[in-house]
Amino acid sequence: MEFTDKLNGYWPILVLLINAVAFWIAWSFRKTTVSPEAFDKFTASVHDAIEKLDLDVRSSLSDHEKRITTVEANLKHSPTHEDIEKIHVRLSGISRSTSKVEGATNAMANQSALIYQHLLDQKGGK
Repeated sequence: MEFTDKLNGYWPILVLLINAVAFWIAWSFRKTTVSPEAFDKFTASVHDAIEKLDLDVRSSLSDHEKRITTVEANLKHSPTHEDIEKIHVRLSGISRSTSKVEGATNAMANQSALIYQHLLDQKGGK
């Protein structure tokens, strides 16, 4: 029991050292953390920055909304896929009609050429 007797003799010094170390740890921790005033100031500056950014984004989105509304209003009058398909069908019909007219015109030209040739042959034969 010599150790416990010696420990009893140094007990006040040991407690004083433990308290000093605990105080030093608490003091160091306090210096490394943020004070409530500094934290409030920091959060206020972050809040102000967020508010400013929010206003900028809202303004930008408002401008884009106006532009998109204008584009949508202009696009309402543009032809749809169905309209383009109808135009394609009508152009195909016109193409077929033009081919028929071209064939008829060629036939008339051939007939006229034959008549002209026949008349030339008769006139030259007299």
